[in-house]
Amino acid sequence: MIVAVALIAFAGTVAAEHEADHRYDVRGYVLSADKRPLGAAYVVIRQGDKVIGSGRTDGEGYYAIQLHLHDADIGSSFAVRTGEHQVLIRMQAEYANRTTARVHHVNFIGGEVIEKNLSWISVPAWVYVVAAPVVLWAALYLTGVIRRKFRKLRLANAPQEPGREKKRRGKRRR
Repeated sequence: MIVAVALIAFAGTVAAEHEADHRYDVRGYVLSADKRPLGAAYVVIRQGDKVIGSGRTDGEGYYAIQLHLHDADIGSSFAVRTGEHQVLIRMQAEYANRTTARVHHVNFIGGEVIEKNLSWISVPAWVYVVAAPVVLWAALYLTGVIRRKFRKLRLANAPQEPGREKKRRGKRRR
């Protein structure tokens, strides 16, 4: 009896998270027509007449709703609704993939629905093409500089043999 009381007294809430092949995350932003975030907007997801998930946006208009779906649900349609806007989405996932997160981005911007990940800091592809050789050159240059510094330190701190002077490299001064 004491054990039962102790278990009840020290029992905390346990958060369970389903495996990747049982989760389907629907997330995105709800923004006004002028792209301002709509905080506390209610987002509901239905499969037929049944509500399978719901949530509210945060102060930046972002929401994330985790659904418990299985491989059998791949290809099924769901209605995502916020306010007066609604869109039908189809579950897209790789069958029997237990490792990759299943995420569907649904963004409501004014009356338009955009099904892609909105990145507030978007970097054009050409930046990567230009930056790659510059970064490679800098890495090679710094490797050479560091190697030369270590060589100088090693030579400066090496013990001298009696009767031998350091040999100078480079041009002689006259």
